[in-house]
Amino acid sequence: MAVVFEIEHATTYQYANPVTFSTHRAMFLPRPTARGRILGWSVKTSLPSRVHWVGDALGNNVVVMDFSDPGKELTFFYPSREGIMAVVFEIEHATTYRYANPVNFSTHRAMFLPRPTARGRILGWSVKTSLPSRVHWVGDALGNNVVVMDFSDPGKELTFAFQFRAMHFGLKGVEEFPLEPRAEEVPVQYTPDEWTDVVSHMRPHDEDPDGSVAAWAKSFTADNRGRTTDVLRRMLDVFRDGFSYSAREAEGTQSPGETLRSKSGTCRDFAWLMIESLRRLGFASRFVSGYLYDSSLDGGEAGMLGSGATHAWVEVFLPGAGWTHYDPTNRIDAGFDLIPVAIARHPGQAIPLAGSWSGKAQDYLGMSVNVAVRKLADVADPS
Repeated sequence: MAVVFEIEHATTYQYANPVTFSTHRAMFLPRPTARGRILGWSVKTSLPSRVHWVGDALGNNVVVMDFSDPGKELTFFYPSREGIMAVVFEIEHATTYRYANPVNFSTHRAMFLPRPTARGRILGWSVKTSLPSRVHWVGDALGNNVVVMDFSDPGKELTFAFQFRAMHFGLKGVEEFPLEPRAEEVPVQYTPDEWTDVVSHMRPHDEDPDGSVAAWAKSFTADNRGRTTDVLRRMLDVFRDGFSYSAREAEGTQSPGETLRSKSGTCRDFAWLMIESLRRLGFASRFVSGYLYDSSLDGGEAGMLGSGATHAWVEVFLPGAGWTHYDPTNRIDAGFDLIPVAIARHPGQAIPLAGSWSGKAQDYLGMSVNVAVRKLADVADPS
């Protein structure tokens, strides 16, 4: 059972004579979780405005409105959403574990349901397990949606099947936003409030015993090449041109130093090296786990690295633009192909499926994972 609310929020400022208006920011859109779903929204102003969305340091949805015309009255109105182009995706994620003899299973936790923001809307989802389970939802310390599954029956096989449909409004590149002057050069200058909120994403997590990661990071700002957007693009270029993608069965993430030495790894390895390097340049950066749409697996021509499984990339906090996305594996920083699910300070906090079993070690026969990301439609949101 659920309750559907409609909220309309209007604010009007009135003046005796025409005045000019600075940039305005508003927070009116909830941060939905598995316990809630946004069905529609929009932003209207009585004077012409340029509107864009950013996420603040805490992940709140912030609408930014820039004005050029003066006026004697200014009204902000937040009713239902209208006429925005979007893509509807369906994601199916199935994982199966097999054993020679029945084994017992501990509590398992999964992250598959996106953290919807102004850029997305969840249309429906489901969780199924081949063995009877008790399912409930929790939010972790970073606000990610985590489904918890408890098992009482033993079994020789356990399958998890996660499915959801979502409307995705795409990720905008940093060039779509007016960066604040303090974010235009490296190091980015965060305000005391921002620094308090993002400091855990600024401190390097892994050791760098030989200083190789720090030296590699500093090479991107050598010779006074410190413009923020250029540094980020150069780093993406180096991953594309100098590193090779190599899928592997082993779980976990390589250390940044190991990935740098081998110039090889998975999407999680590349993301983690980029994050730890950016942190050493003073950027607030965090790990993102999600899904990657690959048109070549959906009847198209272009191919993506890391598709057909969960994917990982990077978010960087830039004042004026908020948390912006960078995929070092495919050199993507905008568009509809990246579908974020969870954020984390380090990769160990964003494991798509985690749990354990008890039995004889030799009983374990293996696992299989199948991820399908299908584009169902390009739509103009009618709500």
